[in-house]
Amino acid sequence: MSHSDNSIRIVPGFRYGRLFVVILAVAALAALGAVCAFTGNMEAVYFSPLPICVIAFTLLTWGDREPLVISEIGIEHGWSGKVVAFEDIEGITLNGACQDPDANLKGGWLAVHHRDGTLQLPPNTIPDNRHLYELLLSRCVPGKSIPGVETLADYHQGQVETFGEAMVWAFNPRRASPKRWHHLVLWLVLAGLAISWIALSVKPGENLRGGAPDPNPLAVGGGVLLIVSFFGVLVTAARLSAAGAIPAGVRGWKKSSLVIGPLGIGLVQGDLTGTITWVEIEDLGLARGFSLGTYSGFPTTRTLSVKVAGAVIAIADIYDHPLPNIFAIMSRFWKKPKN
Repeated sequence: MSHSDNSIRIVPGFRYGRLFVVILAVAALAALGAVCAFTGNMEAVYFSPLPICVIAFTLLTWGDREPLVISEIGIEHGWSGKVVAFEDIEGITLNGACQDPDANLKGGWLAVHHRDGTLQLPPNTIPDNRHLYELLLSRCVPGKSIPGVETLADYHQGQVETFGEAMVWAFNPRRASPKRWHHLVLWLVLAGLAISWIALSVKPGENLRGGAPDPNPLAVGGGVLLIVSFFGVLVTAARLSAAGAIPAGVRGWKKSSLVIGPLGIGLVQGDLTGTITWVEIEDLGLARGFSLGTYSGFPTTRTLSVKVAGAVIAIADIYDHPLPNIFAIMSRFWKKPKN
């Protein structure tokens, strides 16, 4: 498939995560061999198939990343020829969240949600995922999907028929990124090695000084190392999960929907259901926050506030496009009233 000069080729980066898994498995084999050599405990050989299988599987799947190209029409797969058109993209997340494109973004896992599923790009691609995130946001058409809630279907369709599809936007809750298998593999390796070390440590070594036998020092040291490694993986996975976490207090967020058009705003979000005209809105604002649970300390926009007479309606950061983009669309229609 030929590409124009404006196409951008996405080059997979080096697979550091898989390299770490291979190194860990090789270290496990070396440690098991050392136990056999220095203690004469040949039962350690029984635990060797696990790291061997992990090494074989990781190396066999090392080059399974399909090359991608961002063309004028969408994201093209180099092997299968499949194309994810920009108009079919329903949402883009970086580390599981819709980040503020104007913020100082850092690299991370990029997920492109489209009609047929989710395309994931690891952090070390070339160009960097933060640049790909900004590029894809600028090229895809935000909010051109159909509201996922029937309550707003007539409101959305009525504005489309009156003003045209180009003047009406609909946003649905963002989808979660698929779980990445390498965390599970790493946990399995650590769990298997932990069982190995526990089994070996209960068999005491010979005390050269006589008296009660000493614990196997290799088993004890390996157990401590495994505990530290396990908690390191656990903390990393927790931080990655927290990056895309839905703000607390938004009940029934999966059944939410937001419609923006020339007539006003239609919203279904938790206990909030209804429509607002632009003349009813007294002020619009973005509440920016900082979450310690967010991966790498990304600054996150958590709430878009819509002030009306006697109340402030909070539009939560749960939708398939960043709140700053939604705020920008609202600002096209709403003008601050003159005092």
